[in-house]
Amino acid sequence: QWAFGYVRHADPAHKYIQTIGYYLDMICVALGAREAEKLLLHDLSLGATGDLHSATSIARELVEVHGYGGTDVVQYRQMNGDGQRQRDLSAKVLEQLDKRVLDIVEEQRARAEKIVRDNKAMVETLRDMLLEHKTIDAKTIVDLAPDKVKKTRKKEA
Repeated sequence: QWAFGYVRHADPAHKYIQTIGYYLDMICVALGAREAEKLLLHDLSLGATGDLHSATSIARELVEVHGYGGTDVVQYRQMNGDGQRQRDLSAKVLEQLDKRVLDIVEEQRARAEKIVRDNKAMVETLRDMLLEHKTIDAKTIVDLAPDKVKKTRKKEA
């Protein structure tokens, strides 16, 4: 009720099997609205703060829990624990972890920016529809860009 906007995922295939690619896509989606604001408004609203928090948290989990983003595959935080890092980490390791998280978020931000720029006309159309109708369902998106949706689905298969 308090959110100005959100994304609800309805993909049952990802309910049980989650991959690194899926998490990277989640980060990209979270940053997509922020990049659209920058492109279309030349400014950022504070509403993107929650998405930035989500993107950072996902990237941190990928790095610290799942060992993604570096050459060493080590778990630095328990998956079902209290969310705290291992206590005996050196300042150098902490710096490396933070750098990996930053790199992942930045890569996905750049990816989101490219997607928004490459699809600026569609983003503007969706923006206008949201302003008028308040919601957009999957069928509407398929009707707007059936060729792009078909190509995306083929890539995922």
